[in-house]
Amino acid sequence: MKFLLAQTSGPVDLFQTRDGWILCQVVGRPLYERWARLMGEPEWLTDERFATDDLRGQNAEALSERMQRWCAQRTNEQALGELGEARIPCAPMLDQQAALEHPAVQGLELLEQVAFPGLSRPAPIARAPVWLSETGGSIRHGAPTLGEHTDAILESMGYDAARRQQLRDKGII
Repeated sequence: MKFLLAQTSGPVDLFQTRDGWILCQVVGRPLYERWARLMGEPEWLTDERFATDDLRGQNAEALSERMQRWCAQRTNEQALGELGEARIPCAPMLDQQAALEHPAVQGLELLEQVAFPGLSRPAPIARAPVWLSETGGSIRHGAPTLGEHTDAILESMGYDAARRQQLRDKGII
């Protein structure tokens, strides 16, 4: 298995479980101590290779290999549960549809259903990623289709209908 290998800490990677993938990020000594105990590797707490985040990043392959062996024996639910109990940041790796349907995405209303030409149903469009107290951003319309605003733009630049038609006839627009 090829690991992503973090540059500045470890393990920070995607790991395959029996039924999926999870992301785990162990950054900082307190997290690393909890992780090493969970992995059953208390001797790694005094191993010089793993003394700092930077050294853990340099030796990330050994950490990722250990984490992968641990994950391979568990389902996503088991691995996430045990990591969560140890207060180690982790999350399931979701496919596109699962991400769209995730309760956090739904609960925060991060996506707005917007009608789009050529689609039989509205498409989920991401809202502005910030919420402001005075100006609460919204989606006023979908993205323009190819050429949708060509006439308006060219007209604003002084091109009359006959000239725009000439450009179309020549395949320029």
